[in-house]
Amino acid sequence: MVSFRKSFAVALLTMVSSTAMAQDLTSGTEAEGEAVADGESIVVTGTRIKQDGFSATVPINILGAEELEASGKTDLGQILAEMPGVNLVDTTVGQPNGTIQNAGTSTVALRGLSSSRTLTLINGRRTVANAANRSVVSLNTIPVDFVERVDVITGAASAVYGSDAIAGVVNVITESKLEGLRLRGRIGSALTGGGGAEEAMVAATFGAKFADGRGYFAISGSWDDDGGLLARDRLARATKNWTFASGTNTISDPALSTDTPGGRFRGGAFFYDDAGTLRTGFVTNRDGYNDRFDDTLRLPRTVMALAGKASFEVSEAFVPYVEVQFSDLDTFYTRAPYGYRDSSTVFLRDEIGVPLPGLPTFAIGRISRDNPFVPTEIRAGAPASGIDWRRRFDELGNRDTISDRDTLRVWGGVRGKLGGDWTYDATYSYGTFDQVQTRLNNINLQNLKYALDAERLASGVIQCRDATARAAGCVPINIFGVGTITPEAANYIRHDSTFYTKLRQDVFQAFATGSIFELPAGKVQLALGGEYRREKGTSGSDAQTLAVISNVAAVPSFSGSFNVKEAFAELSVPLLSGKPFFEELKVDFAGRVSDYSQKNVGTVYSYHAGADWMPVEGLRFRTQYGTAQRAPSLPELYSPPRDDTDTVVDICSGITATTAGTVAGNCRLNPGIAATIASNGVFTQSSTSIQSPNMGSLALREEKGTTFTLGTVISPRALPGLNLSVDYYNIKVTNAISALDNEILLRQCYSDATNFAGNEFCQSVIRGADGQILQINQVPQNLDRISTSGIDTSFAYRLPLEGVGVAGDLRFDFNWTHVIKKETQYQGINGTEISNTRGQISSPTDVVRARIGYTNKLWNIDWRVRYIGPMVSSNDRVAAAEAAGFANPLYLYYGAYWRHDIGASIRPEFGGGKWRLSVGITNLFDKTGPNVPEGATPFDDNGYILDYGVVGRSGFASIEVKF
Repeated sequence: MVSFRKSFAVALLTMVSSTAMAQDLTSGTEAEGEAVADGESIVVTGTRIKQDGFSATVPINILGAEELEASGKTDLGQILAEMPGVNLVDTTVGQPNGTIQNAGTSTVALRGLSSSRTLTLINGRRTVANAANRSVVSLNTIPVDFVERVDVITGAASAVYGSDAIAGVVNVITESKLEGLRLRGRIGSALTGGGGAEEAMVAATFGAKFADGRGYFAISGSWDDDGGLLARDRLARATKNWTFASGTNTISDPALSTDTPGGRFRGGAFFYDDAGTLRTGFVTNRDGYNDRFDDTLRLPRTVMALAGKASFEVSEAFVPYVEVQFSDLDTFYTRAPYGYRDSSTVFLRDEIGVPLPGLPTFAIGRISRDNPFVPTEIRAGAPASGIDWRRRFDELGNRDTISDRDTLRVWGGVRGKLGGDWTYDATYSYGTFDQVQTRLNNINLQNLKYALDAERLASGVIQCRDATARAAGCVPINIFGVGTITPEAANYIRHDSTFYTKLRQDVFQAFATGSIFELPAGKVQLALGGEYRREKGTSGSDAQTLAVISNVAAVPSFSGSFNVKEAFAELSVPLLSGKPFFEELKVDFAGRVSDYSQKNVGTVYSYHAGADWMPVEGLRFRTQYGTAQRAPSLPELYSPPRDDTDTVVDICSGITATTAGTVAGNCRLNPGIAATIASNGVFTQSSTSIQSPNMGSLALREEKGTTFTLGTVISPRALPGLNLSVDYYNIKVTNAISALDNEILLRQCYSDATNFAGNEFCQSVIRGADGQILQINQVPQNLDRISTSGIDTSFAYRLPLEGVGVAGDLRFDFNWTHVIKKETQYQGINGTEISNTRGQISSPTDVVRARIGYTNKLWNIDWRVRYIGPMVSSNDRVAAAEAAGFANPLYLYYGAYWRHDIGASIRPEFGGGKWRLSVGITNLFDKTGPNVPEGATPFDDNGYILDYGVVGRSGFASIEVKF
């Protein structure tokens, strides 16, 4: 914890602030069509010009307070992921993986174009990032009880907001209207299987006007705890250890680990069973180790958040303001203890953690025959080179990762009127992010090597052979049997590593907006402004981790910074009004010039042009074309290789001496794979948890995006309360900054029939002497292009029931996103390659979100449905299976998925307060998708496809009272 910043945050909550843009923002969604009073102008997300929310030229989706509450969730990322067109990134708090930097973050990717291409704003302003290896904002660091609503626009918005807004903008609007005290409490839990996923949240928010309404302040505090979910909570499914190899279309069931707590020796000829008895004839499917029981399915987390804002109108021309947010996010996840073996190798690094030239490796090696711990049966007949071994180090404990993330955000400035209808706003934004992540129970490999080299003195005392190691506290270790490692020996070889990240962002921004002259159709509106932004970051590992040889690679220290100076302008011109077939016709323009300090970026430009046409009342057409850019982030530019772990199924796993095809032939060219096949008949991957470090590249330049949308909005006067919108979108990203995923790298390497020895993709795949993958390097590059297009449909109808004698309204909502194209173009072994991701897991062709509800002054009842259309594991796998001629390709096709949620609330008034009592069930019919082996899709974990969730049926209850 950083006590100074916590104290600073609390102190600032009492200072003068304002809601700034947030107080100007109200629902501007095209679909909802909420009435705007004659002559009233508002600021909608996507522009700084005040205008009627109906006439926005870009589609805007809004999640209001009612919808946030009805979701039954307290993580904004998980709530937004329910919206069509929004993808939940796999580094979320609800979906753990092995990433050391980002486990526990909650980010979204609009249009599935990666979270780095979605710009997250708070009240229309930038905020400091919350990740070590990408410029993204973790939504679970924003106090959810302080959120008034969330606006989402999709498409290029860099002309208005700057870099990163290629896929669109998520704009979180904080509380600005509350007067009085609001208290909230919520509990939730899984209602299926073994339970788990318990949640609890309490929050208090207070807002008030003062000085005859010239001032306003609000303060909020919340505590949110998610108990998480372990594999053992879903015993029958999540603990089944089985794998699927798509390259050979084979299943290994069970796929138990050969690294056992008692150890295996001399090629597996000897092993200790679970009872600690020395046996021979190891059979993996019978005697192997299931490492799934202790896996985390859903990360436990605790979030403590404080937020506050205040403003005071000294005069109409001078309204100072400040807003402060502080969050402390703690997460934890665990996996089975490490397994290790004599032949395992790690890359040697220098004193700051950078791999040494030539990638020299370190291996512990075999145990000497004269080691006093070696049993007679194992020593007899052992080769002079020593005894090979493999063992799981249960005595050290599970692999635990604890993350502590502190985020402080401060916005301060002044706004007011300049004369006429002109207003101004000038803001300084300050943000810091500090992460300390500790990984427990790693292995100090050098110490383990010393400990395994033991000797017996004449007195019978067993000691480490190396005198220098003895002087440094070496404790001899006995790995022969279950529980044989003493606590002292475990402590000697144990290594706990710490990874840290520090980010700072400073932004100065000022703009003015108003009308410059008036046309017959209305006023021509102009906004002018400038911005200066500086980003600075440092990351690295603790000194001990950098100094020792460990089975987890250190994250090398690095630091970097850049700045950007920008000028921007917007213009809105009403061309026609009140004419036949031209009730309204308006065009909008925006432009931005940005000068980056990065040498490969320099000066870049982005622009936007849009039109809104209402031929007759109740019918609108809109279109916009915009360009956007994203400059490489600090880690993408400067970072040396950073330790990361991915789940990878080796394309060579399952290959035998007779397996046909180019892939099999290339796999057998590896001496380690060939030797394994010769001795065992088949090459089998020993672990799907693979080191996959990502790193920066100073060769990167900015990526550029273009967005075109064309749509219509229908709000017929004859059917008040009905709104329908249909929008086509087309987004292209050229020079896209990305690293090819591991499955593509492996396929591009081993599918090369003409130049396998010189294949550049193979340089990223590093294998050990036994043929096992040691790591796959993820190097970012500017790929050719990413393209996506589709259609968004939104329908809303509110039907009053007074006409049939019933108080209240029925409400129908329907949102559908249909993807027409989604593909990545890059240069592969056969020239230009196209990776088509449309319709595959994590990138469905169709997503529908629908709701039917009844509401009156007292009650609210909702039935919500989420539909995900049929998907395939991956289109590349489908093509590979067809090319291989598999008669019965497994785990390729998945049917449509339906999820139903219900909720109800009652809003009585008593005791001087306005109450809201809510209950709900999420995933009413307990649909979690098919049970799949590891490797069935690129996005599966412990039997679950993450698109469908891992919790199952869950329930929640909440209470809110306002005084």
